[in-house]
Amino acid sequence: MADAAAKMAATLAFAQKIIDSGSLTIRVPYVDMAACVIFVWDYILTFELEFEHIWKAKWNVIKVVYLVQRYLPFIDSCYLGMYRQLAYHIPLKECRILPFASGLTSIVGISLAESFRVYAVWARNKYIAMGLIIVGMVLTGMAGMSIYADSLKFFDLSTVGLNRPGCFVIAAGGGNSIVLIWTALMAWNTLTMVLMLIPGYRVYRTGIKSELWSVLFKDVLSILNIIFATNPRPALRVVITVLERTLHTVLASRVTLHMREQVTRGREKTAATEVELQTTRINFYHPSKQADNSTVQPLSSVLVV
Repeated sequence: MADAAAKMAATLAFAQKIIDSGSLTIRVPYVDMAACVIFVWDYILTFELEFEHIWKAKWNVIKVVYLVQRYLPFIDSCYLGMYRQLAYHIPLKECRILPFASGLTSIVGISLAESFRVYAVWARNKYIAMGLIIVGMVLTGMAGMSIYADSLKFFDLSTVGLNRPGCFVIAAGGGNSIVLIWTALMAWNTLTMVLMLIPGYRVYRTGIKSELWSVLFKDVLSILNIIFATNPRPALRVVITVLERTLHTVLASRVTLHMREQVTRGREKTAATEVELQTTRINFYHPSKQADNSTVQPLSSVLVV
């Protein structure tokens, strides 16, 4: 009996060492942490633009949508995601709720971010934007994440004396649920990419060279990064999920900020041109009513606008 207990203790100690070394688990927390660092760093870099072009602007639907999609990653990726990965002694009930909560808010953020970009290039077509938001949330959000969250099975390692942070998943993605979710997400992202390429092709056909459109599509076509997320094996897709989610928000936010910055620069250039023209004075003269017709006096100075 004593020998059996000793062997069990040795086995648990060995398993604990393997878990601590990361040999049995994909190092998802490291990638998730890197994703959050990238997101926060980008937020710091673009905060000046955001304050100037978003916070100072009047409140409207566009401003609300921008702020929602911009700040959701702080909740779903940097808080809920890190808590689920790094906290100790999380109850199994919370472990079952956290994937659905963080996943659903992530899908909402991605839907808003991508629809926001399509909305920008389609001349603020609200019907297309609303359609994309609804389809994205329903297909990959409420349906997909609920199926995925229900398929997760957790085990409390503390019951066998092991000390490990986060929720320990022992089973995930029953059947083809993972494949179906990623296929739906890929199809939806492909649709948004096509919708963004159509206006770009039209502008290209006209031969018009616009600095604003160049800035816009330089950021918009970055949606192609979704192809990278669909290529790896299912196990690796889980690793880059948070990274992919934060990149959607980063890129969509930069599209909006760069557009508004470019528009502001255009207005400043126009205003500078007007000021330059206004300083050009054209003097009109007419013969004086005095006897001395050789003397001419300025009649007026006209500001050319």
